[in-house]
Amino acid sequence: MTGEAYKYQVTSVELYGFMMWLFTALLSIVYTIWVFVPDQILEDLGIGYIPNKYYLLALANWLGVTYYVGHGTLYCLSMMQCHTPDSYFTMQDRHTRLNQPKHLLLRQLNTMDANQKS
Repeated sequence: MTGEAYKYQVTSVELYGFMMWLFTALLSIVYTIWVFVPDQILEDLGIGYIPNKYYLLALANWLGVTYYVGHGTLYCLSMMQCHTPDSYFTMQDRHTRLNQPKHLLLRQLNTMDANQKS
């Protein structure tokens, strides 16, 4: 069967997705022109209202810093939930099939019980 004989119908989701992709591409081109072209040239072209470029940089930096601080916070919170490096549970948990040295396991459980009581 050749490609011409096979008919394909475009769904509305595909059409809207393609239109949004085109809109995003056009918006990024306009944004790039606005950022790199000096204000005087834009005014000479008849574009009267030009937003302050400071807020664009401030917003981009704020979002970037928020992203990295959020990831750092999540990393620190997950490290706080981990067992200590010398804990027996960092090597083995209830799903592993290793021989459990009972003296290490009992000592770890006793310290856990003592921490919960206090």
